[in-house]
Order: sequence, then C-alpha cells, then structure tokens
Amino acid sequence: MHTHLRHALLALLLSLLLVTGGNLPAQDLGEALRDHDPSGDVVGDSPALLQSVAPEKATATATTVRPFLIAVAADLHVCPGNLDGLERMVSRLNGMKGLDAVAICGDLNKKVATDDERDLAASLVGKLKKPVWAIVGNHDFMYKDKTGPDDKKYRGSPAEKRAKLKKFLEAFKQKAIRFSKLEGGHLLVFLPTDELSHKNLVRFSDKTLEYLKNTLAAHPNLPTIIFCHAPLLGSTVKEGGLGPVNGNAQPAEKIRSILHDNPQVFLWFAGHKHIGPSSDSFHHPCNKVDGVTVVHVPGNSTGRGIVRMLELTPDSAVVRTYDTHEKKYLKKFERVFRHAGHKPVINPPSKPDKDKNDGKKTLQQLLAELQAAVKALKELVARLF
Repeated sequence: MHTHLRHALLALLLSLLLVTGGNLPAQDLGEALRDHDPSGDVVGDSPALLQSVAPEKATATATTVRPFLIAVAADLHVCPGNLDGLERMVSRLNGMKGLDAVAICGDLNKKVATDDERDLAASLVGKLKKPVWAIVGNHDFMYKDKTGPDDKKYRGSPAEKRAKLKKFLEAFKQKAIRFSKLEGGHLLVFLPTDELSHKNLVRFSDKTLEYLKNTLAAHPNLPTIIFCHAPLLGSTVKEGGLGPVNGNAQPAEKIRSILHDNPQVFLWFAGHKHIGPSSDSFHHPCNKVDGVTVVHVPGNSTGRGIVRMLELTPDSAVVRTYDTHEKKYLKKFERVFRHAGHKPVINPPSKPDKDKNDGKKTLQQLLAELQAAVKALKELVARLF
C-alpha cells in the first residue's frame, strides 16, 4: 500500500481518537440528547423505590416485558349526584379486556374530605377489580371539615392535613403517599400534593421533590411517566379561573429544573383543571412543555365517565381517550410516543403523531457503527505498521 494512503488512514484514526478520547460515550450522549431508548436497562432494588412495590429485577427489553394497559381517571369528586355515572364507568372498566390497572390523579373526594365523603368515594373505588394507584389532590386533604357561608372552604392546619393524608391511604388502600412502578418497559412515578404549610392548591413538599430527584437519578435510562394532580405550568392555551399558581403544580421552577436534568421524562398525566375533549387545551401543541407532554385527564365530577387509556411497551407509549358511557374511543385524540430506534408495536386506527426520530438511526446506533469503524481502522493500521 502506498505511503500516502497509510498516512491518510493513520490521520483518520487519530482524528477519531481525539474526538472521542479513545472511547465513545454512547450512553452519556444519548441521555443528553433525550434519546429515550429503554433497551439494555437493568432495574433492581433501589432506595428511591422503597416507598413502592419493589420492582422485580428484570431487563426492560421488548423480548422480556409484556404490554401494559392503564386507565387514567381524575377528579371524581364522588357524591350522590354523580354516583350513578361513576358506577357505570367503574362497571365498564371492570369489563374491559386487557386492562391491567387504574390510576386516579387526585380529588376523589367531593369537596373537603369529610369522613362521609371519603367513605362514599372509597366504596366506589373499592368496586374496581384491577389494582388502583391513587394520588392525593387538594380536595382530598387540604381543607377543614366545616365549611362557612356559601359553602366556603377553609384551609386546615398542618396537623389536620397530615391526618387526612393518613386517612386517604387507609381508605383507598394505598401503601405510600408517593410511589413508583415499573411496567411495560417504563418507570411510572406517582407524586402527591402534600405540602402542609403552604396555601398553593397543588404543591410538592420538599420530601416529594427529593423523592422525585432520587427516583429519576436511579433510573436515568428508563422512559419515565409522571402522574400528578395538577399539570405543568404552560401546558394550556390559556389559564382558567384558578390562575397560573393555583392551577399548576408548584414549585414550578424547581419542578422545571428537575425535569430539565432528567430528559427521560416525556409524559405528565394530570387532572385538577377538569380539561375535557371540548377544550382547546385538551389536545394542543402547547401541551408539550420543555420536552414533556402533559396529558390532561378529564374531570368526572358530573359522572361523564371519560378516561385516558395508556398502553405501554418498551417501544412506545400510546395515549387514547375512552368514553366509558358510549363505550368508544375518541380517535382524533390518539397519540403515539415512539422511543427512538424502535418501531411501534401498536398499530392505532388513526395516524400517529409524527416524531423527528421516526425512520432515523438513533445516536446509539450511529455511535456503535463508529466504534466498529475505529476498531477496524486500528486492526488495519496494526497490520500495515
């Protein structure tokens, strides 16, 4: 081989080594560019998950993880006036084939979570045949039992709020106020509104913020979905009567900072604002906030019975909207979130959302090819010299 060709090959090899430092940090680069590729992630016991049912040690790959279907409801506000409609919703969910669990994003109680309100709500929720994952909303713990003129609500003391948080767990048979699950190749994180001394309607305590940070840090490569009572600030076309502070999860800036540092989070399910299919904010580009798409879960205070359905596989997350009374999907609201490098294993009846990664090689794939090229060049140079 000519000398100039050997020199060219050597120069190419040196350039590659200078750029990569001799190693190609595929994992770190992939995380930095929000490449949600769950293949090869191993999940075991973690201190961050001690407040949940401990996930089994397993590799989250398409060959070992089965699909998982969740019905997501919110803002039931159970009372005699909506009980018939909600019981019909429960009956339809119980009859749904393939359903694995039901998540409820807060406000199960009608107004202030008196013992009578809680007993009625617990009786309804107790009729669900699948596991129920319920988190606290402001109407579940924040207020004193006694209301004032015109049914005015009053904030409870920290001790009163703490007592109602405990009663919530007991009534709805929840093991912890904050918890995580590993299902369908995804990490699911459930966060309560549990600040005892602040007046914001939905505010995380310092303990919940720390739990969120630790849980995400323990599983940086798993595509992650958060369930909370309130949405992220900026996820609606316009703010409603609650305003930007009381209408969204707080402290907004701290939450935003945590999400910025954890690009594996891509979905945030929330109720609180009672945003339904007739709202412009229900299915809108503004739902995506800093790379995290907020899925607004319709309120069911009227007993209307509309829920979100979430189907999970290691390759994708599919969000649908289901009318339990009419027993039909509202197809125009379907969304498919594909994890880069994988073809979706679900074929929804309507055209899925486009993703910039569709049909493209992932960063990990490109870096793997580059690593193979470096290895081949090293072997070639060794033979030449």
